[in-house]
Amino acid sequence: MRTAPSDEVARWAAVALGRIGPTAVEPTAALLADGDASVRARSAAARALGVTGSKQATLPLTKALQGGSPEVREAAIRAISAIGDAAATDALVATLGDDVRQVRETAMDHLIDWRLGDVDGKLSALLQSADHDAARRAAIILAEHTPQASGELIREVGASQEDSPGDSDSVRERLERTAADAGTDREIRLMAIAALRWVGTENSLDTLAPLVSLGSDYAPAASRTIGQIGRRISGDDLDTHRPGVEVQPSRATNLLLGVLDTATDDDLRIIAGAGLSYMGAQPVQALIERLRRTSDPQQRAWLAGILAAIGKPAVDPILDARGRAEDRNLRVWLASSLTIIGDAKALDLIKQLPRDEQPTPETTEATREIFIRIQQYV
Repeated sequence: MRTAPSDEVARWAAVALGRIGPTAVEPTAALLADGDASVRARSAAARALGVTGSKQATLPLTKALQGGSPEVREAAIRAISAIGDAAATDALVATLGDDVRQVRETAMDHLIDWRLGDVDGKLSALLQSADHDAARRAAIILAEHTPQASGELIREVGASQEDSPGDSDSVRERLERTAADAGTDREIRLMAIAALRWVGTENSLDTLAPLVSLGSDYAPAASRTIGQIGRRISGDDLDTHRPGVEVQPSRATNLLLGVLDTATDDDLRIIAGAGLSYMGAQPVQALIERLRRTSDPQQRAWLAGILAAIGKPAVDPILDARGRAEDRNLRVWLASSLTIIGDAKALDLIKQLPRDEQPTPETTEATREIFIRIQQYV
């Protein structure tokens, strides 16, 4: 491994050495610490220590994070992540302040999945750091550690907390400032926008709304997050899921419908439609009402396509609206949405409809075109 002629040979040697197990730790750690060894050899040594899976390797790996080649530090981060020793938490969090951007990025990637030690406490301490990049990264990771982000995995291992640090105002406010800051690195800004889907509130929409604009690189991400915030908030509203109850459009719904109405560019309309499609049942009644009020085939195609993109949560409200609609053309457009959704119950009903109320090739194709374009952003 010390004299490997290529990276590939070094990688395979590292795997073979690591599979020996704990007895390989001491000589491999010596190679990792050897400042005269090549970057390739030291990186392979870090990889081998990770393959051992032995906590005996934690100390030499954390020492390797403190200097030397960035490539070796990245390899050490990956090895620490593979071993999963809580004793490495402090050192791993500290690498968010590394002098090299790529090392910070590697640390961040692995910290998002790290749930060991007092990781959230250490990350919370970084939020007020003078190193704004490290503080932004810490806020993003904390949001990704919340129960709503971690979902079933956290519940299964019993690690959910009632008061997750990621749900704090300080995390949300840091993410909002990052999302709004035109001077922030593009990738960090996009990650902050995405992280707000887990911890954002209705107030966060004030930050996100200006980003959903023509020519904005951040429009797709902001629209998606607006939709996901809207869905998360509406999940607490029982009326949203109660058949026959009139559901008032939420602020998130109205925001994206406003973009849909005022956009002068089809791509921006699609982006707004994609955001609405993330919201589940919440915007369905508002979309159906707009479909009822307009007779413009082009507008109806847009609305029917968005309903189709929402999918199963839209089926029962569409069936109910179709059954009550007096306008035959409206019934045809609603049936076109159901055709694209492909729900078995709805398709059975469509087969039994009179010929003049079944979806036409034209309405189905127009609905499908909008649906397909929305899928590019979902």
